[in-house]
Amino acid sequence: MQLRGSEYAGRWRLNDVLQQAEAGRGKDTEGYRQDFVALVKQAQLLQQTD
Repeated sequence: MQLRGSEYAGRWRLNDVLQQAEAGRGKDTEGYRQDFVALVKQAQLLQQTD
């Protein structure tokens, strides 16, 4: 929703997504949550270069 500018994203920004993802990380035995956090951080970097 954030990457494509969806109307349903509301006022959320990638920083908001990152904060929620890091707060809800918990036990991550498969590493999927860590991968998601890394993906959001990469998206933030890409948006800075636009």
